[in-house]
Amino acid sequence: MEIDYDSLFYFVDNFCLGFEPWYKKQLLRESSKKRDRSGHLSLSEILTILLAYHQSGMSCFKYFYLTLQRTKKDSCIMRPD
Repeated sequence: MEIDYDSLFYFVDNFCLGFEPWYKKQLLRESSKKRDRSGHLSLSEILTILLAYHQSGMSCFKYFYLTLQRTKKDSCIMRPD
């Protein structure tokens, strides 16, 4: 089964636009300072990769991700910043 990564990313990204502000509002505040670093991948990119992995039917995430990197270098989820 071939996964359309662009469409999957589009729907996940639209979901994350509404979800992230709501989620950050729900977090409990602590008195100590904590870093709020952004990672190399956005939340929508991480969710897209995880959803694609679960749809692929592969049993090893590492093999799936290495295959994804090798075959989908031009895909929007594999684009470096």
